[in-house]
Amino acid sequence: ALAGTTRDGLPVDDIAGPLTTAEWRRTDRTPLYRNPWAYAALVFPALAVAGLFGYHRHATRLATDVEYARGRRAHPIARRHLKQAEALLQDDAPRSFYEEVARALLGFVGNRLNVGERALTRPQLDARLGGAGVEVSTRAELQALLAECDRARFAPVRPTPAEMQAAHDRAARLIVALDEALRQPASVA
Repeated sequence: ALAGTTRDGLPVDDIAGPLTTAEWRRTDRTPLYRNPWAYAALVFPALAVAGLFGYHRHATRLATDVEYARGRRAHPIARRHLKQAEALLQDDAPRSFYEEVARALLGFVGNRLNVGERALTRPQLDARLGGAGVEVSTRAELQALLAECDRARFAPVRPTPAEMQAAHDRAARLIVALDEALRQPASVA
C-alpha cells in the first residue's frame, strides 16, 4: 500500500480524525413534542382548509340561492337607506327623507321574505308578515309608519325635524323588531 492511503486504497486525508475537544452541554429546552406551537403548526393548515371550504360554500350559496342572498343583504341595504335618510334629515329634505325611510322598511321586509316589496299591497304585506309569525303590534306599527311616510311625502304640510327624527328612530327600532320576529320560525296554530 502506498504511504498516503489506507489498506482499502482510500486516501488518508478524506477520513476525519477522532474528536478530542467535544464539549457536552445540557440544554433545558422543551422537547418538540411538548411544545404547543408544534401542534398548532399541524392543526392550522387543516383549519385553514376548513375555513376556505366554508367560505367557498357560503359564496356559492350567495350566488345560487336568491332567498339566502336577499336575507343576508337585508340588513346592510336597510342600514344604508337609513343612513341616507339621516343625511336627508340634516339637509332638511322631508320628502326624500320619508321616501328613504319607506324604502328601508319595505326593502328590508321584501329581502327577508324574498318578495318584491313594490309588488305587494299593504294588506298583502301585512298578510305575508302575519304568515311569517310577526306579531300584530309590530305589523301595526309598520303599517302606521308607512302611512306616515306616505302622508309626509304627499301632504302640503311640512313635517318638523323632531317628527322626522322620531320617524327615523322608529324605523331603526322596527327593523330590529322585524328581524327578530322573522328569524324565529312561524308558530303553527
